[in-house]
Amino acid sequence: KLLNNGITSRETTSLASAPFVWILKTLISDHVYYLEGDKDNIDGYMDAEQAKFVFHSTRGISTLYFLAALGIGDGVEPVYANLVNFELYSKNKQYANELPQYVNTSNVFDGYLFRITKMGDFIPFPGCEADYNDGESTLCHLSVMIDRLNELAVPLNEWEEQCDSVTREYFKKHTIMDLTALDLTDMDVDEMRELLDVTPM
Repeated sequence: KLLNNGITSRETTSLASAPFVWILKTLISDHVYYLEGDKDNIDGYMDAEQAKFVFHSTRGISTLYFLAALGIGDGVEPVYANLVNFELYSKNKQYANELPQYVNTSNVFDGYLFRITKMGDFIPFPGCEADYNDGESTLCHLSVMIDRLNELAVPLNEWEEQCDSVTREYFKKHTIMDLTALDLTDMDVDEMRELLDVTPM
């Protein structure tokens, strides 16, 4: 595994994938606002709000970081030509009238559902346990994913400065020789935080 998917890895991958998360969040939210007729909230990224299908190509390592940040990665770099699908579904009126009590009906994204698959296999998303109902469904309220994307998303023009600042601060305290000489295999999360001076998210 390239990542151990511990807290330190989640923080690192969150920073690395922030611009791509912003792109995904913007594409999804723009399309929902378009369907809802709410043009004022459309950012207009790539003018893709009317698109029913968007294909984005990236390197496997970027996909690895992105999935790890969302909490759905396995720490292994994806195989060549790996395909991850984010599927969006709108609810029919009967379904909307039978929403469970935990659903916030004032949230526009709760009028929609989503499912993630990787190479055709369903990937459960954290926070969707109630919607999945012990395997009865693979769909979850879109607001769950949007909330997580909002936590991670950073536009590229803001991310460059943020990433540069974190990197410079890190290398003020550590050199490459420091890192290559360390044995991290037996360290727990708290020890790694102290070593890397990482603040929990």
